[in-house]
Amino acid sequence: SSRNVRLAAIKSFMHFLEFREPAAVDQIRRILAIPPKKADTRLVRHLTVDEMQAILNAPKPSGWDGLRDRAMLHLCFAGGLRVSELVGLQLGDVTLQPEATILVHGKGRRERSLPLWKVTATALRAWLAVRGTAAPTPEVFVSARGQPLTRSGFEYILDKHVQVAASAGVLHAEPLGQH
Repeated sequence: SSRNVRLAAIKSFMHFLEFREPAAVDQIRRILAIPPKKADTRLVRHLTVDEMQAILNAPKPSGWDGLRDRAMLHLCFAGGLRVSELVGLQLGDVTLQPEATILVHGKGRRERSLPLWKVTATALRAWLAVRGTAAPTPEVFVSARGQPLTRSGFEYILDKHVQVAASAGVLHAEPLGQH
C-alpha cells in the first residue's frame, strides 16, 4: 500500500506536467500506464458481545471522567458514530425528553436523528448531570480542562479502556496506533 501511495503521488505530478511539458508526453503516458500493485485486504475483526461489554464496563462510573467515558463509549457503540461525529456533538443536539435522541452531523453536511437505547440514555443523563454548565463550550464531551474533546483525546481514552478490558482477560488488546 505504501508503494501505491507513492505511485499515486508520482502520477498526480505527471498529470500536472502533462500540459506544461508537451515534449515529454510519451514518457509521461508510460509512467501513467504503470498499474498499481495488488495488495491483499485483510478483513477487520469485529468485537464479540463479551469484548464490547468489557470495554463498555471498563470506565468506573464513580468519577467525572468515568461518567464521561462511559457515556462516550455507549454512544459510539449504540449509534455507530464516527469519532468526529462524537466529539462534535453539541448540547443542542441532545434531546432527553420525551424520548432520548441525538442529532448527528455527519460527513457531507448530512444529518441523522438517532433514538438512544435506555442504557445509553441513562449513561448520557448521568454525564450531563455531572458536566452541568461549568464548561463554557457547547460540545457535549469536554476534557478535564473544560475544552472540547479532540479526536486524539478520544483515541487516548478508548485505548486506556481497551487496556483495562484486556487486563481483565476478556479481549486481546492491540494499541490503536498499531493497526
